[in-house]
Amino acid sequence: MNNPGSLLLTVSDLSVMEAVVRVDETDVPGIELGDSTVLRIDAFPRSKFTGRVTEIGHSSTVDPNTRGLSQQSQAVDFEVVITLDSPPPAIRPDLSATAEIITDRRPRTLAIPIIALTVRERDDIEALESEQEEASEAAEALVDAAEEDVEGVFVVHEGAVRFTPVEVGITGREHFEVLAGLAEGDTVVAGPYEAVRQLNDGDRIRVLSGSEGASTESEAGE
Repeated sequence: MNNPGSLLLTVSDLSVMEAVVRVDETDVPGIELGDSTVLRIDAFPRSKFTGRVTEIGHSSTVDPNTRGLSQQSQAVDFEVVITLDSPPPAIRPDLSATAEIITDRRPRTLAIPIIALTVRERDDIEALESEQEEASEAAEALVDAAEEDVEGVFVVHEGAVRFTPVEVGITGREHFEVLAGLAEGDTVVAGPYEAVRQLNDGDRIRVLSGSEGASTESEAGE
C-alpha cells in the first residue's frame, strides 16, 4: 500500500526533447544562451535537427576516458543543454547525438581555408621586410602588433609565394574570417600543414585549376 502523496510514476512529455552535449573548456566561453544549433542523431543519420542552447553548465565534468591521468592530461568539458525546436515523434530519450553550436555568423566577410594559415617568427618577418621595398602599411602594422609569432598566409604572385601577415576573426568548420591583410580574390596556398610550414618567400609553385582563394563567407561554430 502506498502512503498518501507518494510518487507512483512519472510520465515524460516527449513533445519537449533536450540534448546534453559535452563542450571543451576552450570553447565554452564563446557559447551563449539562445545560440542556434544543428544536431545529428545517430539513429537518424540522414536527418538534421535544429535547436537552441537553453543551459550552460557552471561546473566542469571530467572525460571518463582520461580519468586517472594527471590533471594536466585530463580532458575538461562542460555540459551544454540544447532544446530541440520541433522534435519528431520518432525521437526517443537516451539516443546518441552530436551538435554544432553556431556562435556567430559573417555572411559577407573575407575568409580563408584553415589549412592556409601558418605562423612565422617576428624576427624572420622583419628581416624579410627590410630586404623588400614594397611592404604594405597593413602588413607592417600586423607585424608590429605581434609579440613573438606572426600569423599569416602565403599569397601567390606571378608563380611565386610571399608570406603575408593577416589578422583573423571567428573560426568556422573549415575557414577563418580575415579582418586585415588580404583582399578578395587573392590566391593563397592551402595544403598539408607540413608543406605550408616549409614554404619560404620566393618559392616557386604551380597553381592547380580550381584552387581556392580568399572568399566571402564564414560561420563560426563549436
